[in-house]
Amino acid sequence: MGIILTLLGLVGTIIALVMAVKALIKKEKKATKSLLLILVSVVLIVIGGTMLDSDSSEKAEANKEEKLPDTLEERIEFYAKDVFGEDNVDTSNFLEGNAYVYIIGDESWDAESALYGMQSDTLDFLEKLQNEEKVTSAQIDITQTFTDSYGNEEEKTVFRTDFSRDTIDKINYENMDPKRVSEIADEYWIHNALK
Repeated sequence: MGIILTLLGLVGTIIALVMAVKALIKKEKKATKSLLLILVSVVLIVIGGTMLDSDSSEKAEANKEEKLPDTLEERIEFYAKDVFGEDNVDTSNFLEGNAYVYIIGDESWDAESALYGMQSDTLDFLEKLQNEEKVTSAQIDITQTFTDSYGNEEEKTVFRTDFSRDTIDKINYENMDPKRVSEIADEYWIHNALK
């Protein structure tokens, strides 16, 4: 519908411009009618363009939903990459109803912001799993790189949470404060560096 209005507006604008030029050449009063036609045409173009934008955004949303992978294990990885970042997902798998994701944590300014980011991302991931009925539990492990006094680096787990299906279903994701993940998780552990 939007494309039809846009095309009508463009055709009307062209006709009005031709009429206006002819009226100006002949110095007739038809120029006012031509200007009115131009105004109506521009309004049609704007309305049509707006409808095109909404049509394309609706199609983009539908395409995004259609592009979900076929298998549950692939969807779990897809959700993890969408939430935690493409390069941050170390591994993910689905075994006997349990979704496992192992994440390489982002470097953060401080422990508080790092922890908040992990808690917030955990909730976003669980929300995506909510509609996956075959998932009976979810475990999220996040690692960070630690550097010792001698400059040696080592990857260590800094954040681990487990959520049962019952807990995943109870969460009101729109109103949940990420800082309360520790209170609602079935199992919750953080490294001393995040405390």
